[in-house]
Amino acid sequence: MPIPKAAVERYLSRPIESIAWYNDLKPLEVEYDLSFCRPLIKPRVPLRPDQKVVLLAALSSPGLVVMSDLGWGKTGLSLELLQYYYDAGFIRRAVVFAPTDEVAEGWVDEIVKWKFDVPYVQLRGSSRDKWEQAGRIDKGILIGTYAGISAMVSKLVPAVDKDGKSTGRNKREIVSRLILGMISRVDAVVFDQSTRLGSTDSLSYQVCLEFSREAQLRYSLAGRAFGRDPFVLWSQFFLTDGGRALGRSPGMFREAFWRRVVTPWGVSWKFRKRRESALAGFIAASSLRYSIDECVSLPPKVNLPPSKCTFPDENWDYYDRIVEELAEARGNYREVQNAFLRMRQISSGFVGFVDDDTGEKAQIEFEKNPKLDLLMELISEVPEDCKLIVFYEFTWSGARICQELSRRKQQFGWLWSGTKNWTSIKDKFNGDPDFRVIVAQWKKASMGLNLQAANYEFFYESPVSSIERYECEGRIYRTGQKRRSMIYDLVVRDSVDERILEFHQEGRDIFRTLVEDPNLVVGRRGVRKGTSK
Repeated sequence: MPIPKAAVERYLSRPIESIAWYNDLKPLEVEYDLSFCRPLIKPRVPLRPDQKVVLLAALSSPGLVVMSDLGWGKTGLSLELLQYYYDAGFIRRAVVFAPTDEVAEGWVDEIVKWKFDVPYVQLRGSSRDKWEQAGRIDKGILIGTYAGISAMVSKLVPAVDKDGKSTGRNKREIVSRLILGMISRVDAVVFDQSTRLGSTDSLSYQVCLEFSREAQLRYSLAGRAFGRDPFVLWSQFFLTDGGRALGRSPGMFREAFWRRVVTPWGVSWKFRKRRESALAGFIAASSLRYSIDECVSLPPKVNLPPSKCTFPDENWDYYDRIVEELAEARGNYREVQNAFLRMRQISSGFVGFVDDDTGEKAQIEFEKNPKLDLLMELISEVPEDCKLIVFYEFTWSGARICQELSRRKQQFGWLWSGTKNWTSIKDKFNGDPDFRVIVAQWKKASMGLNLQAANYEFFYESPVSSIERYECEGRIYRTGQKRRSMIYDLVVRDSVDERILEFHQEGRDIFRTLVEDPNLVVGRRGVRKGTSK
């Protein structure tokens, strides 16, 4: 049911007090204001003037979203805040939510590096292990992942559809006794990479909401809080400021800044560009934004033109079949998504399928893989005193890249869901000049890792999301980088690889376009096997 226009107008005209004025403070004014804090703030991390502005704002507004560029120093600044509140006796327990175990470990690295003396524990292992670890400290910081902490306070129950019938699947449901045991005595929460909380339907959001209601101090950290879809802002801000900036109703927020559009494939929502400035004003009520370029002098980031290779005929045969399936699936999101996935796989040298007899997943590997050959050629051209990261999406691709690096006797580390020794890999990468390569599944490595020992990045398969792509590039383009950051994309000419990069530049939603008009995504349909150039 649409929200009345008068209610929307009241929402848009409500008084909003911006905190953007903090950015206008002069360094001496910031130092003067901070001097009144008791106990006196004695930073362990060398803070720049811009970081001190955010520190002052965070102390004054305990519900702040910090939307600063990757590598800006959000982790160190957050630890300064938590240490101060702990020393002042304002907090007993703080919980840091991280997207992955590797990012959580990065928080531990910062605590050790800068000699913070607040007690802490990183929650790892099974839920039983995590509960035992959490019980080790009565006061201090608990550092865990969104998925890990959510599993600690939930149980699997049968899923049902809207009619109450079993779907044959299970889902996780919060257990009141467990969540109450976890949030008791929690006074502060930090949501790292808060873009992970964009969906209010997710278990992670529901769990974080319980923590947010209990804590008196709430901070969210994000490089880019949104990509093509600003609607994901609401959940992040609500968890942080309780509705001060964007209101308490996601429906009102959507109605105010989006227009309902009915298409042959269903209802969609289109952002109202003319209200963009009003949205910016709302956001400024609870957030500060700094780009790393305006705060830190870094060598330039160079996004090179895509490095292109050409499909063999065998690959084109499979690719064209999938294109035809995609056209027939128009409007069916699941079928379109599956076809899109297989098109991406084909450009990387394989295609996945499910065995009709056994039901097991398998892959067909093509005899020729020009993209892999191109990657190895480019890696061979990287100066020997430089290190590099190779990002990929599919596990098959990661394994194949590692196999080829081993054959060429390259020392490398593989970061994926099966990695058990990330600390050892990280130490070798940072300390051993011959250990030059990390092959990284972007879902594991795109957030929170400090990999500026490398200054070359290769995208064997680029993330579709512009946010995830931005996060990946920030692994090397960050504070501490001493060389130019060189970014390479490997694409098969005339394939969907090219379209993904074009959609990044155009700021469009590739999945929505896939459903509505696949021809705009599949590539140049007139270019068939044997005619690509």
